Amino acid sequence: MKKIIYQIKIRIDIMKKLLIVIGVLCTHNTRAQQQGPLTDHLSNTKSDTARLRILNALTENTDDFNVWPKYAQQAYQLAIKVANSADSAERNVGNEGLAAALNNLGLYNNLIGNRTEAHEMFMRSLKIREHLGNAFALSESYHNLASLYFDLEEYDLAETYFRKSADISEKLNDSINLAISKNYLGMIALRKNETEKAKYFFKQSWKIFETTGDSASRMKTLVNMGAILYQENKLDSALMLFNEANKSEIAEKDPIKSIILNNIGRLYLKEGRVDVAMGYAKKALTFAKEETFPTEIASAEYLLSQIYFQKNNYAEAYRHLLQYDSLKEVLSNDNVQRVIVAEKVKNDYERKITEEKLEQQKQKEISEQEINKQHIIIEAFVAVAILLALLIIALVRNNRQQRKSRKELQNAYSELKRTQQQLVLQEKNASLAQFTAGIAHELKNPLNFVTNFSVLSEELIRELDETKDENEGNEMRQLLKNNLGIIRNHTDRANKILGKMMQLGRSENLTRQPTNINQVCEDAIEMAYTNMVSSYPGFQCTIDKNFGNGIGEVMAITQEISMVLLNLFNNAFYATRMKSLNAIDYRPTLSLRTHVKAVVGIGHKIVEIIITDNGVGIPADISNKVFQPFFTTKPGNEGSGLGLSLSADIIKAHGGELTFTSVENEFTEFVIQLPVTV
Repeated sequence: MKKIIYQIKIRIDIMKKLLIVIGVLCTHNTRAQQQGPLTDHLSNTKSDTARLRILNALTENTDDFNVWPKYAQQAYQLAIKVANSADSAERNVGNEGLAAALNNLGLYNNLIGNRTEAHEMFMRSLKIREHLGNAFALSESYHNLASLYFDLEEYDLAETYFRKSADISEKLNDSINLAISKNYLGMIALRKNETEKAKYFFKQSWKIFETTGDSASRMKTLVNMGAILYQENKLDSALMLFNEANKSEIAEKDPIKSIILNNIGRLYLKEGRVDVAMGYAKKALTFAKEETFPTEIASAEYLLSQIYFQKNNYAEAYRHLLQYDSLKEVLSNDNVQRVIVAEKVKNDYERKITEEKLEQQKQKEISEQEINKQHIIIEAFVAVAILLALLIIALVRNNRQQRKSRKELQNAYSELKRTQQQLVLQEKNASLAQFTAGIAHELKNPLNFVTNFSVLSEELIRELDETKDENEGNEMRQLLKNNLGIIRNHTDRANKILGKMMQLGRSENLTRQPTNINQVCEDAIEMAYTNMVSSYPGFQCTIDKNFGNGIGEVMAITQEISMVLLNLFNNAFYATRMKSLNAIDYRPTLSLRTHVKAVVGIGHKIVEIIITDNGVGIPADISNKVFQPFFTTKPGNEGSGLGLSLSADIIKAHGGELTFTSVENEFTEFVIQLPVTV
């Protein structure tokens, strides 16, 4: 009995969340203020056309789910009456109102689970709107049908209608609906294992969400992109996107928070960090239970069962697995019902398409018979003349519109480039963690020394208490002093490493300040080399440093310059390591030089940081893609393709320039130029 009650509760909660989601999509912020005046106006209006518009507006703006179908049904009945009016203007209003009422009834039936009825209403609404040719309304019908097919997992049909909606939105400059449609197309491609296609759509929607400032949709796109990177086993890059999404503001009653936490937990479990994974899984479960998200509760329960199994806690693993199974049964029943409805909806769609084709064929035959009764040659001549005239007019108008559009596109492109430079910089700090991950391993050496010599010192003290030989006691005291000195030295070493890590990761004061470039270079190359040695034991590279005198301090954001240097050093060490795997008698070498030089014609001095390695180099055929976002030549989870793109933007934001020259299999040289004063 308890299980049945819980299943009913879950289905009710699913319905509530559907109501909330659709409510957000289909209402305006001002609907609470609009509803009262609309109701009053409805009581005082006698005109059928005016009453029809008000009823449809009340349906779309009401917060009361109980009165929604009442208004929609009244609008539907009145629309049929107006659509049969003798007046052509009233008939047009009636048809428009009928399409809107059918669309609203379709939304209502979709909410209460009557998917077949919803599909019937949406198709009838679409047929009217295709005849009327209202682009905005047509885009809405395509989008609603596509969303219904997506929920039913009929992805081919969903893709067809999302593309139609996106095409219209692009023509209407409706960036919000265009981005949402692109995002859905990305999710469809992801479910069909078309990874590259999914990346393409997610990048497009992400750019639009960035431009429109829709942070919530941008955050969800980041989660989708992170899911792709996770599938490609690029765990560091996926974690970077998941963490950024986790920091975003998330609306109430949105399961995305639990989804993000579950994703991070799965990622850490895959990396073998079981305790960290457990923390995120428990947070995901708590949040999902508080908001009653059955699917996310099931995901968190299953993840916890895997985590406890890894920890050999089989009792807890079994307990969470039982919770998952109880939820899975409910969700599976819902899925079976979805498949049944989907099959019927698909059959209805195919039947309607067949009927439309037959109707079109019938109309075509009637038209051909009618034409044959006329003077075909004369009418064809007149038709050609008219078409030519229309074509000439269209070409003239199109030429004017193209000139106007070309100018507008040029202005928009220039503005987009300026905005993009600022937007890309917002993600720069998220990539810092991947450069400092391995440095933590270096802390083990001094800490092991501290531990070992502490144990030795304890044993010496014990022996000193027991000995009665004064010479032996003096010798033990001297050993204790030596041990304490070793402990102090290695403690200082650990503090130094931690200090550099904390300085690199500090983000509370990202403002320009006087920066010692030589010191930043020294710290960055030391950390990058330590990270490389920790990640690849046995790696060796000769480092040639030549710091110029008289550079002084440069106004810069220290953490950003450090991130750029870390990225370049990491790439250089990686290039030398890859070459050393196959080369014979090869000696990996990295050269770091800094100096100040005057630039002719500019009137101020610049600092140059030159980083040269004798690694694998960069092939000439991809040299023009190096600074493109998401472009990378590294395999697996070695890189995300954001490092050099972000580095170039950071240097440009500092008023400088990042360039490179390279010969494949010989060398690569990156040059950073920064103005001495900014």
